[in-house]
Amino acid sequence: MWGEKDCEWGNDNLNIGVSPDTTQGKGLAIVYENMSGAPSFQPLTIAGYPAARTSKQTISCAIGVGTSDTQVFLVDLTVLGANRTNNTDPCAVAQTVAADVLGNLPAGQ
Repeated sequence: MWGEKDCEWGNDNLNIGVSPDTTQGKGLAIVYENMSGAPSFQPLTIAGYPAARTSKQTISCAIGVGTSDTQVFLVDLTVLGANRTNNTDPCAVAQTVAADVLGNLPAGQ
């Protein structure tokens, strides 16, 4: 997304993308600059980190998470298959994915 390698996973239930930004040097501020006027924008805190929901639709959600003043990652999640009709909240799942990513990041130097 930001010129860095992203990770994508998918199965019959979900498509998940995680995109880091360690090069622009703006952290979560870039998300605020680009998305704060969007109708579904909502500031959040995930596992103690500042975050923001940038997009929410019936079957998809995008969340940016600031890991430092200069770094951020985006989780983009789409619910597929039977989960579409099971009222699965894509933002709740995206927040869980973001928390899992944060739990797997190495400690800052």
